[in-house]
Amino acid sequence: YVQGDDFNLAEGWEEWSGIIRYLVALAFVSVGLEFLLYPHLGTYALMKAYQHKATVVPGQVLSCEPKVLMYEVTLLYTTQAHKYEDNPRMRFRYPNAFEEKRFLRRLEAKHQAPRGTTIEVLVLPKNARSGLTREMVERMIASHSHFRTVLILVPGILLTLFIAWMAVSKAGNMENPQVAYIVLSVVCAVILSVGHVMAHGRFEREKQRRFFSANAQKIKQQGTKNEPLLVIEGIHV
Repeated sequence: YVQGDDFNLAEGWEEWSGIIRYLVALAFVSVGLEFLLYPHLGTYALMKAYQHKATVVPGQVLSCEPKVLMYEVTLLYTTQAHKYEDNPRMRFRYPNAFEEKRFLRRLEAKHQAPRGTTIEVLVLPKNARSGLTREMVERMIASHSHFRTVLILVPGILLTLFIAWMAVSKAGNMENPQVAYIVLSVVCAVILSVGHVMAHGRFEREKQRRFFSANAQKIKQQGTKNEPLLVIEGIHV
């Protein structure tokens, strides 16, 4: 009786192992495709949102330091922000409690900008920390390559369809193809969903770090009337 169970288990594993191998291959290809394309397409869509939906506010350059092939610009901009933007409970309680706030941001720039220069800053609706310079937005849109997207997407889709077709063919030759088709469909849906959720979560974290990370500043005036001084967290301007 035990030997019979072992034989049935080995026979069942041999029958299902082919589909399992195809599912593993499908997981690697689909998740890899998501991780390659999601940041690329997501960033492009975000920059288009800046271009069409953002509010333009003036930003003042505080410093400009040369980097490798670029400049790092520190700028200050003022925009409407929720008084309790870091407190979800208070934001829900006081949805209209908006006030003017100043934000400090360090960004890469292609051209040097002297201290005191006024630069256009684009701020997305309901996200005061999202300030980016118009030059940066236009540069990132211009750097987007549709050819690169197609070069990754087309082979990836063809490979995914080929693996899926091989898995379906394998399921059709099994002892109980109906069950195999159901299992195959469910697992494929789970793989695609998990891959998309993982890629989306990774992009959202990167988006917060790269684009939505301006710091709110408490600014006070010091010095005489002839020598104004801005003090921003230890930065004297």
